[in-house]
Amino acid sequence: MNRRRFLGAAGGVAAVGWWSRRFVELSGAGPVLPQPPRASVANLTLRAAPGRAAVGSTSLDAWLYNGLLPGPTLRVQRGEPARIRLENQLPESTITHWHGLLVPEAADGHPRLAIDAGKTYEYAFTVDQPPGLSWYHPHTHLRTGYQVHRGLAGLIVIDDPANRTRGLPPAERELVLVIQDRTVMASGEVPYDLRGPAMMAGYFGDTILANGTPTPTQPVDAATYRLRILNGSASRIYKLGLTAPARMRIIGTDGGFLSAPVDAEEIMLAPAERLDLLVDFSASAGRQVSLETRPFTLPQGTFGPGGMGRGRDMMRGRQGDPGVIMHFDVGRTTERSAAVQLDARPTVPLPRGANERRFVFSSMMMDHTINGMSFDMERPDVRARAGAIERWTFVNDGPVPHPVHLHAAQFQVRTRTGGRNVVSPWETGWKDTVLVAPSEVVTVDVHFGPHPGLFLLHCHNLVHEDMGMMLNVALDPA
Repeated sequence: MNRRRFLGAAGGVAAVGWWSRRFVELSGAGPVLPQPPRASVANLTLRAAPGRAAVGSTSLDAWLYNGLLPGPTLRVQRGEPARIRLENQLPESTITHWHGLLVPEAADGHPRLAIDAGKTYEYAFTVDQPPGLSWYHPHTHLRTGYQVHRGLAGLIVIDDPANRTRGLPPAERELVLVIQDRTVMASGEVPYDLRGPAMMAGYFGDTILANGTPTPTQPVDAATYRLRILNGSASRIYKLGLTAPARMRIIGTDGGFLSAPVDAEEIMLAPAERLDLLVDFSASAGRQVSLETRPFTLPQGTFGPGGMGRGRDMMRGRQGDPGVIMHFDVGRTTERSAAVQLDARPTVPLPRGANERRFVFSSMMMDHTINGMSFDMERPDVRARAGAIERWTFVNDGPVPHPVHLHAAQFQVRTRTGGRNVVSPWETGWKDTVLVAPSEVVTVDVHFGPHPGLFLLHCHNLVHEDMGMMLNVALDPA
């Protein structure tokens, strides 16, 4: 069976609310934002298995890591060895990828390493990179989107005692937040229907979940909090903003701290991107502040379920829909926030004579390719050198946005031409995922990690990835 036919049948349940233009707020919504329990990476058993996850007044028929939605938050110190056993108790094969970690080939979770049901996989690696927020999720051939959608995802927090950053909120004012969208049926089923327009646009649910909870409410003091946020959705981009006076300062993204805090009123966050955010609630004492996703359009329009067409009229209605993610109930206890000094990884210039490469991301007639190629699990498509620095250009010549992710490397975004025609201030830090909207050309300086082997470049719209928008990057020893 080819990719298109396989994925079109993968959901197995007709989508609910396909023509709905609004997000659904489930009855029973409004509990306190749950914080996933923390787990050490030393001798950790990570069990992927079917289970039930409470969501509002119902419970989901889910696939979970260690019975949790999202999975446990892994805390790791820089230089700490990780020993993790993946147990596959799912009815199909799986493998776990440590998104954002620079790990050896055998630990990266390439789909060719997937294990069958009932089998185990042993990971052994040492985390040696600056502090930041990463995450873990399946990377199974043709099934990544489905398995993440069923619930398999969790956060990784990297700490570094030697980091000299100052002025951050105390631990009790640090919250982690995984944002995902689902369509939730009363039966607990979570349909993942990819027929028709979804095979081009991606999957869009009608309910936003924050740490697996619909529109939770978090009590906070009138003080500064640290929010560490992941967009863990399959396809949805969020335009984050607050509904009442509260200062947002971005201090980090995928690869760690920025060189200095960046004030922002609105922040675009694509699938797989992470955000390290300070929110000062002191101006909203005694009020409720909502974190919302605001309406937006991207250049040349976006895909959604609203109808066929071209340009701005092309099937709009899902990508860019507004909705409430969660609420903060602000108390009257006020605390003055300290000045923040960030110990960021420095910028590294591109060496003279560095290799330059160009990758064209194309989506036409329900086909998603890079440089005209669809993914082959064994075929090396790009050959580079571990530890090298190269300049890569990502071109989007189609009608849908692509969050581009590279394994085994971090990069710095240098330019964006066409489309939005600007590099946002928070995109100047170290990243592993960048949004390339229709008509945009984005250049990045790629810094490969130290490990040789076969790694991946792909679109992190998981529907596009599973339909072939992925290439193998072979890294030779330095």
